[in-house]
Amino acid sequence: MRRLTICAITFITALICFANHSTMQSPCSLGTPYRACRACGNAETGTVIKTRSVKAQQENVLKNRDASPTTFKVVKVEDLRNPARNYSFFPDMSVEVTAYVARVVQGGVRETCNCKRIDLRDVVIEVVASPDEATDLAKHVILEISPRWERKLGLNDADYNSMLSQFKNAIEGKWVTFRGWLFYDSVHVDGSESTNPKNFGNWRATPWEVHPVTYYKVLPRRP
Repeated sequence: MRRLTICAITFITALICFANHSTMQSPCSLGTPYRACRACGNAETGTVIKTRSVKAQQENVLKNRDASPTTFKVVKVEDLRNPARNYSFFPDMSVEVTAYVARVVQGGVRETCNCKRIDLRDVVIEVVASPDEATDLAKHVILEISPRWERKLGLNDADYNSMLSQFKNAIEGKWVTFRGWLFYDSVHVDGSESTNPKNFGNWRATPWEVHPVTYYKVLPRRP
């Protein structure tokens, strides 16, 4: 228990330091716009508590990173969803993970990270460690391709539903190697098995995501 507490304190301290580094200047001065949507999105300071708005803007900047990582930490699906590893990862880490794609689903509609625009929408990929886990949502690890990376990865986002269908057919039910940036989606702590174990409503394995995905390669067979 003492070791877990120390890990938790270290993790929280690191996140605070990361946040402080990002807030040395306004979050909306960071990143680059994409199709007239700033990296900070449009989390509105007038409708929620200001500190929450700044946090949302910081998280949006992370979701909208457009730099391609040059180094990667190779991890397994089991690593990302292991509760003992919750404090081993940080938002500035880039990773490579090879996994079985359980399903590809629509991203959220009108999210603040996408300026609440219907023409900007993420693609959500849910992966597991083996095909027999595909129906167990509590084992699913979430990966997301942001709008700016959809085009970079060769997806045609002119028609979102058509793009999603084609991408789904290309990778669902297959083994795929992904690379990208880690992101801790604190909004989903209560619905994640690693942070709220045995909860009946859990629909994902962990708040940790690969978001945005910056590379993928479909493999011919199980590695």
